[in-house]
Amino acid sequence: MLFPDGSYYDETERVLTQAEYDQHYGDMQDPLRPLPYALKAIFSSATLLFLGCSLTVDRTIKILGQLSSQPVVPEHYAIVEAPDSQEDFRLRRRALSGLRIVPIWYPRARHHSVEVLLRALCSPTPEPCREVAPSGRGPPYSATS
Repeated sequence: MLFPDGSYYDETERVLTQAEYDQHYGDMQDPLRPLPYALKAIFSSATLLFLGCSLTVDRTIKILGQLSSQPVVPEHYAIVEAPDSQEDFRLRRRALSGLRIVPIWYPRARHHSVEVLLRALCSPTPEPCREVAPSGRGPPYSATS
């Protein structure tokens, strides 16, 4: 597991305040800052599964965005909550796609589904998953929606 902003339990490496973010990330222009350098190396060399991340505009996602147009960057995956509307779904899917992140959707406000998805992913003989519309309303979202 990778916690780029550190852990609650280790205050020496935790990044929570603006001053701590500035110290660890810098102005994002210095390619040799330890944290951006490490994240670029990780994002470029391994497929990641994002879990419990907003994946919206923050410094970590900006670093991934800088790399996403390079063909050597692997696709990544994220378990994310499905938006309420088809339009929000399309926008969110497009934003994640631009970061080379393939979303694995779970129904809105059904956070227990994350455990079900993780168990299915870890199972030696996974059962087929079915697509589910948010809140059980309307047709299921598909990869082509």
